[in-house]
Order: sequence, then structure tokens, then C-alpha cells
Amino acid sequence: MTTSPELPRRPVVTAFLRHQGRILLVRRSARVGSYQGRWAAISGYLEAKDPLIQARREIWEETGLAA
Repeated sequence: MTTSPELPRRPVVTAFLRHQGRILLVRRSARVGSYQGRWAAISGYLEAKDPLIQARREIWEETGLAA
């Protein structure tokens, strides 16, 4: 196992989408800054004051699903 270089700490939101007992995982793009190619839930940097608003924005951006 290789170790990653130390990354700066930033607040993030993570959303787990469940449908009929199944959890959606997505593969991270080669264009992101960390953990390229790894499987993850929907996540992104916390830019909004309300984490729920940010989580809904990330879900829309990454899946096209509306709240």
C-alpha cells in the first residue's frame, strides 16, 4: 500500500444515496485533486453555510438528481 502526501485539511460533506437497500458508490475522476480512481460516496468541499444545501448541490452536480 502506498501513502498519499499530506493534504491540507478542509471541511467536506459526504452523502450516501440509498435506493431499495442498495448504496450508490461512484469512482473518482482522474481530474480530481485526491484519491483518483478510488470508489467513494458523493462528496465535495463545504462551500455553503448549510451542509445539507451543499450535500444536495454535490448530489446534483455528480449525478444529475434533483433534491
